[in-house]
Amino acid sequence: MSFMWNTSILPILAFMRHANFPEDAIVSYSLFFKAQILPLLCPPETVTYPSWMTDDHTPLEFSLAIGKTGDPLVRFAVEPSVLPSTGDRSISSLRKILQRLSFSLAIKPDFDLDWFNICAEEVLLADTQQAPQPKGHPVSETFLGFDCSHYSATIKVYFMPRIRALVTKETPDEMMARLTSRLGLEKPWAKVTHFLSHFLLEDRPGIEIVAVDCVQAAQNRLKIYFRTDILSYSHMEYFLTLGDALPATEVAASLQNARRLWATLTEHPPNHRDTFRQA
Repeated sequence: MSFMWNTSILPILAFMRHANFPEDAIVSYSLFFKAQILPLLCPPETVTYPSWMTDDHTPLEFSLAIGKTGDPLVRFAVEPSVLPSTGDRSISSLRKILQRLSFSLAIKPDFDLDWFNICAEEVLLADTQQAPQPKGHPVSETFLGFDCSHYSATIKVYFMPRIRALVTKETPDEMMARLTSRLGLEKPWAKVTHFLSHFLLEDRPGIEIVAVDCVQAAQNRLKIYFRTDILSYSHMEYFLTLGDALPATEVAASLQNARRLWATLTEHPPNHRDTFRQA
């Protein structure tokens, strides 16, 4: 695993030093990576492993962020490819991995898997189903995210519904309808589906990832990530406001950040004159 250690773990530790993590915390995280994270990455010491977690097919990614308190957070995500690689796609095995990680990070009693269990039942393939193997390699349906502060961390689970959709012919929208019903989130999901109904089929954003935190229901949130090929600022603002359905006060900060991001990436001010086709 020297390839992943040198190309991913060492940069994460460097991020922690840059974020002024205490040295004893960095040592603890280093041991955690060796004992718990690297064994999840199998096979391979190769960049050609066809992970679906990222667009460049890398089974591990990392970033530096600023938390709500203003303190730096080091974030990383990993695809537990050891499970499908060994033929184990069971939800129970994934649950055991999450429990083991929580013990290693000492994040109890806040750790909770109730929402994970519901999402796994509605979005992942049943244990007996045979998953497709693109290019002859098994692929997993999940990846795990970690927000690391100095002496604590939180775990998130990201589900990729496309595998189940390929095998069962269910649509991700059908999965989301059942999932949001079980989580008591029918009303907010109805707002999203109403918004999506305004798009022509070829322009409609598609569900890419569904995610929950491993915390108790009262503190949890369901995150649904969409992918779209539409690349104009007006579309981005339209998405952020659900077609102007959300009150301006709720999304003011998001819109301000979106304008800054757009201007930084494109070197042009946001253009509100763009239009798009509606059904």
